[in-house]
Amino acid sequence: MVANSTLRSIAGALVGLLLGGILSATTSNAAEDNQVAIDDGRYDWSGPYSGVHVGYADLDPNSASPFRIQPDSEGFIGGGHLGYNFQVYENIVIGIEADISKTALEENQSCFNPAFNCTAGSDWMATVRGRLGFAWDRMLIFGTGGIAFMDYYGQSRVIPAGAVFPDNDILTGWTVGAGAEYAFNDIIRIGVEFLYANFESANLAYDILYPVNPEVYTVRARLSIDIDRLFHGR
Repeated sequence: MVANSTLRSIAGALVGLLLGGILSATTSNAAEDNQVAIDDGRYDWSGPYSGVHVGYADLDPNSASPFRIQPDSEGFIGGGHLGYNFQVYENIVIGIEADISKTALEENQSCFNPAFNCTAGSDWMATVRGRLGFAWDRMLIFGTGGIAFMDYYGQSRVIPAGAVFPDNDILTGWTVGAGAEYAFNDIIRIGVEFLYANFESANLAYDILYPVNPEVYTVRARLSIDIDRLFHGR
C-alpha cells in the first residue's frame, strides 16, 4: 500500500534524525563531564504536560489466511495526551506519556467468497509509553516505546442486503516510535511523531473465523502545554 510506504519513509527519517542527534550529543558533550543540567538558563523540559494531537493512521489487519482477507484502512486520528518529563544529566530527558485517540479507520471490500462483503476498522487507540530524549535548549528529539490498545471491529455481510455477521475485540500490543518537539515559548510546545503498533493475534467470528494480527502506522502533529509554567510560572 502506498500509504504504508510513505509512513515507513517518514519513520525512517525520524529514526535517522534521532540517531543523528544521539551521535551529535555524545560528541559535543564528551568534554563536559560532571556539568549540572540546566545551570546556564537553558529551557527545562522537566515537569507535567498535557495536550492534543492530530494526524493520519494506516491500519493493516494482516489477515492470517489468504482466503479470509480483510481490507486495509487509512484515515484521521486525533486525541489527547498527558505526560511527565525528568531532565536528568545535562541534556538527557526521560519521561512517561499516556494518550488516547479517536480513529476514523474503516474500509469495505468483497470477501474471498464473492457472496459476502467484508468490513474492518477501528474506533479508538490508546498507548502508555516511556520516552528517552536529547534536548538542545528548546529542541527535543526523542524515542518512545510501550504498550498499545485498540478497538478492532469488522463484519461479513451477504450481498446485496442480506444477513450481517459482526464481531469486535479490544486488542493489546506493543508500540515504538520517534519524534521531535520544540518549545515555542515557556508554556507551549509543538511537535511531530511517528508511532508503529503491532497487536496480538485474534479471531473475529463473522460467518466464519477471520484471523488477524493488526499493525497500525501513525504520523501525528502535537501541541502540548507545560502545566507547571501555566499555573505556577515556573
